[in-house]
This record gives sequence, C-alpha cells and structure tokens, in this order.
Amino acid sequence: MLGKRPWYKVAMAAFRDQTLPEAQAAASSLVAWTRCTRFSPRRPPSISAAVAARDPSGEILIVTYDLPLDEVAKFTTTVRPSPRGLMFVLTDDGRLLGPASR
Repeated sequence: MLGKRPWYKVAMAAFRDQTLPEAQAAASSLVAWTRCTRFSPRRPPSISAAVAARDPSGEILIVTYDLPLDEVAKFTTTVRPSPRGLMFVLTDDGRLLGPASR
C-alpha cells in the first residue's frame, strides 16, 4: 500500500542511497515534492514534501509533510512584501505552489 502513495513514490525516486548526514554533507537535494493530491473529499487539495534516507541500521526511512494548498493561498494573499510587490511560493525546482498575492 505504501508504494502507491504519491509521497512514497517521489521520496524513493529522489533517494540516493545515502544517510541523511551524507546527503546533507554532499548538498544533495533532500526534499521531493508531489503533485497536487486530494487525499479525501473532506480535505483540501495538498502537496507533500518527502525525504528518504537510511538510518544508522541501514533501514530506509521516509519523512513526509502534507501542505494544504488552501493554507498556501491564505499565506500568499495576506503577506505584502511591499506596496506594489507580489509574493510567490515556489518549490526548489521552480513549481508554483500558491497564487501571487495581490
């Protein structure tokens, strides 16, 4: 079942068979982002950030965080960087996560 979860797939695709300290020392990109997903009809669409690394015993661990897109939209529409400025929230690979604030 886990292998079908979007966050599991992206974390494993980005996994480079390193421990977390090794990946950090090599400045590898640790976080993998999923596409927008709706986990249930009662929850808003969200994206997940996931990291896969090996623990000291060699077991693969995956840590994930779900980010509801309504929270991203709420944040970007309330923050004003300057009177005429716009704010965008982007992933490290350049994908837009939230609308520009107006």
